[in-house]
Order: sequence, then structure tokens, then C-alpha cells
Amino acid sequence: MKKHQGFITDLLTNHDEELNKLFRLKLSTDQLIYQNELKIIKLYQGILFWEKIEYQNAALKKHMEDLTREKIKFTSEIPEIKKDLEKYKEDYEQILHKDKEIEKSFKKEFHQYEHFFETLYRVFKKREKNTVDSNEKIKKFTQSI
Repeated sequence: MKKHQGFITDLLTNHDEELNKLFRLKLSTDQLIYQNELKIIKLYQGILFWEKIEYQNAALKKHMEDLTREKIKFTSEIPEIKKDLEKYKEDYEQILHKDKEIEKSFKKEFHQYEHFFETLYRVFKKREKNTVDSNEKIKKFTQSI
């Protein structure tokens, strides 16, 4: 019986050792599988990241092309706008010059009425604004006829 017990204990210890080896083998293979899965996930994340960057680059290129087209369009309009601006500046300067001449002549003619000069001058200044409005009304009226 002791022989059988010794034999059974040897069998059990051998079985336990084999089972332990198999368990360690299973753990190491599971660890390798999980490591490879982690590598796959990281590679996939890298691919997604680069796809996102490529998409953003394409969007930026498209936006840049649109802006270049707009720049070309507006660059061609700049000389016309500058001409118009110069014309308006000249017109404005002429109007200012005329206004100053009229004001000087007003001061010369009505300076002799010192008591009423300030009141007359204020009325004169208000009249200028009204005449501009009335001139525009006259132009509209003549165009409608």
C-alpha cells in the first residue's frame, strides 16, 4: 500500500507540475496575445491619427486655394477702387475749397452787421446742410422728369 501511496503521490506531483507548466504556458501565450492586440490597437490609432491629419491638410489646402482665388479677384478690383477713391477725394477737396470761398465771401459781405453776424453765420451754416439735401432732391426730381 505504501508503494501505491508513493506512486500516487509521485503521479499527483508530476500531474501538478505538468498542470503548472501548462498554466504558465497559457499565461505567457495570453500575455503575448494581449501585447500583440495592444500593438494592433496602437497601430490603428496611429492610422486614424494620420488620416485625420491628412483630412485637415486637404481641408486647409482647399481653403487656401479659395483664399488665393479671392485674393486674385480682389487684387484686380483694387486699381478701380483706388481710382474711385482718388476721384472722391478730389471732389471732396473741391467741395471744401468752394465751401471755404463761400464762407469767406459771406464773412466779407456780412461782417459789417456786427450785431447780427453770429446769428446770420449760424443760419448760414444750417443753410449749407439744407442746400445739400435740396440739391439732391432737385437732381432726383429732374431725373424723374
